[in-house]
Amino acid sequence: MKRQQTLTGRNILREKNEMKNILNVMLVALMFISQSATSTDFKKDLEVPVFFKNNPFSPEGESTRLKGVQILSVDDEIFPKHLKPTQRKLISEIKKNGFLRTEKSKNSRVKQVVMNKKLERSLNQAAKLEFDQKSQSLIFKLKLNMSDLTNTSLKNANLVDIVASGALQDSGWTGVSRIFEDEYFGIVILEEDDFSLHGGGVILTAELINASVNGNAAMMMEERDENNKPFTTLQWASDHKSFVLKVAVSASKGKPLENLIALAESLQ
Repeated sequence: MKRQQTLTGRNILREKNEMKNILNVMLVALMFISQSATSTDFKKDLEVPVFFKNNPFSPEGESTRLKGVQILSVDDEIFPKHLKPTQRKLISEIKKNGFLRTEKSKNSRVKQVVMNKKLERSLNQAAKLEFDQKSQSLIFKLKLNMSDLTNTSLKNANLVDIVASGALQDSGWTGVSRIFEDEYFGIVILEEDDFSLHGGGVILTAELINASVNGNAAMMMEERDENNKPFTTLQWASDHKSFVLKVAVSASKGKPLENLIALAESLQ
């Protein structure tokens, strides 16, 4: 038991870095582009996703800002030029295979992080207490109205981790990312950001829209590693908030897709 505690302690810093990578909103790889209009730097001691701090349409950093939700074709003149090559490659691969092949397994990585965090808290009561206090205190640091899960399929899910995200303003963070253990999907990652609070917006790539959430255009993508382990991402936006749902299972069709869409439509 002592040896397990020691090994867990040695891995804390590494696991924090892995959690940051998992929760990071990968602007290119996940084809969901978001921008913050705030110039306030992110606090270095918090693990937060990376958002545009300058206008993605203007490498020169002009004062114009992306606002609201825009659906753009990768061929549109105003689509960010530096993202076009990667986007075209992703579009081609998904059109050909129906999924995106990745070298690194998000499925294995996120499951390992969740397992280590659960082990750490089961062996160390202080770690569990610290997490409970962190979760409660973080809620008061959020500016956005975090989605209430009471009437969703996640109402009985176990919260594994929670971090602030989006833009940091005087009255708090505009976004939040949460990881859950769920009976149906196993592991669920929910990211949300109220871009209306920082005057920003999101771009959805027109060629990648293949779903709908409450009448809003959505992008669903399944990734598979070299061992065919799946990882599914569903992304959409309302008129003021962007959402990303990630599950470590194949949920691109059939009943799993129906349940994923139902979960998405229950979020506000």
